[in-house]
Amino acid sequence: MKLKGRIAVAFTVVLVFPLLLISIAVYTIVHVRFDVPGQPLIFDQNTISEIANPVEYVNRRTRGTYNEVSLCMRNTPERLTDKEYLDGIEQRLSVYKSSIVVAMNGKVTYNGNEEIFEKAKVILGRTAAITDSADNGIYFGDKGILVKKMTRSVSYGTVASVFILTDLDDFVSNLKKSLVSFAVCVVLIMLLTAGILAIWLYGAILRPINYLRHSTEKMRQGSLDTPITPVYHDEIGDLCTDLDKMREYMKDLLADKNRHERDTRDLIVNMSHDLKTPLTSIRGYSEGLLEGIAKTPEKQDKYVRTIYTKARDMTDLIDELSTYAKIDTNTIPYNFRLINIYDYLEETITELRTDMEIQNMDLVFFPYADRSIDVIADPEQLRRVINNIISNSIKYRDPTKKGIISIRTLDADDSVRIEMIDNGLGIESKSLSHVFERFYRADESRNSRIGGSGLGLAIVKKIIDESGGRIWAESEPGVGTTMVFTLRKSFIRSGMIRNLDPAFMLESSENDQKKTKIRRRRV
Repeated sequence: MKLKGRIAVAFTVVLVFPLLLISIAVYTIVHVRFDVPGQPLIFDQNTISEIANPVEYVNRRTRGTYNEVSLCMRNTPERLTDKEYLDGIEQRLSVYKSSIVVAMNGKVTYNGNEEIFEKAKVILGRTAAITDSADNGIYFGDKGILVKKMTRSVSYGTVASVFILTDLDDFVSNLKKSLVSFAVCVVLIMLLTAGILAIWLYGAILRPINYLRHSTEKMRQGSLDTPITPVYHDEIGDLCTDLDKMREYMKDLLADKNRHERDTRDLIVNMSHDLKTPLTSIRGYSEGLLEGIAKTPEKQDKYVRTIYTKARDMTDLIDELSTYAKIDTNTIPYNFRLINIYDYLEETITELRTDMEIQNMDLVFFPYADRSIDVIADPEQLRRVINNIISNSIKYRDPTKKGIISIRTLDADDSVRIEMIDNGLGIESKSLSHVFERFYRADESRNSRIGGSGLGLAIVKKIIDESGGRIWAESEPGVGTTMVFTLRKSFIRSGMIRNLDPAFMLESSENDQKKTKIRRRRV
């Protein structure tokens, strides 16, 4: 249940529950205190007001007897001297702590209850002498006695007075006890209502909040591995879900930070080693020239060429690092345009073929895809992709045989699949999933003859991801390696447009699992 629903229920309970219990308590107290045997109290809208007014209460309970005696005085006054008849009336009145007294010409002829009569002597002394029927009424005595008087001339020279006496001490005592019981019940009902609501609200609100506080405290202490599970499916549950997402996000940020710090340390170590090796060579050969060790022109030429080669390697290493830094921070400019993949690869391979022959390697092209297919790509960055892959193949070529690199294009629904296959040393399966990571090299020794910064394939992956494609590697040690990447097709004929504004959302790579948006560039 949502919190707003719980608040509505709590509001209803606060209003209805106490009123219901108080009504039940009042009903029970009144019946326990004021019911008489054989004559249960009729509970209606006037009952409470009558109980609060003793005169009204007694008048209502003895009204029937009063009317009967009044009728007897009018029609059969002789029955006022019939003791058996008066005893019957007395028996009925006794259940109300009442009694009947009959006086003839001011002299008492019947007294039903001596105890009540003794308490009523004072007020009877004032009323018994009154024989005028006009003085009929209700009188309240000093000792808690209520008197209902009827006076009538029943025969010539005879005036009968009938008094119905009611002892109010028990009634007043019951009324006081009822008020105390009512007050106690109200207090208990309010405490019960507050307790029930407190327990309910604690389970619904305070317990989840305490759970959240405990979870946030663990997060503050750096523990981000414990999931925050919602206790209830309400607003606090939604907050738990959002907080858990924030925990996951913070965990990813922390992992990225740690990975970045680790990569930075690796970068410092790797670059210092990779720069130290050519610098050592440059220093050594320079000292050889300065000290005159290279005396012959041939040796001097060799020393100078070595210095030049090592300086060029350093320049290439720094250029690769700069390029990767720009790509990693999304600051490298992309110039996306429509290009015909067949024409582009044909031209690029023609330019590279001469250099490949110098390296004793063949470069062949198999255009299996439709030659009219256009793709969306940055020509300059795509050339960097091809050069880096070829450079990697050259580094890891098998020196025992002639190197061959085959480039194939295949149609793959809404993209073009490009395969670059070499017959080099191949990559071990344990290293295959890491080849696109920055600074990773299958050969852990930094002193290998192969060299390299470990950034080439990381740059390739970044460019392909930013272009909306995918890249992966397939390899078999001793047989060769296949680098496969895809480029998105364009279904717009290049002759129909002048400018292209490609903006599309790309799914994340397998490593970072984040969404990247290609920046818009007008060409």
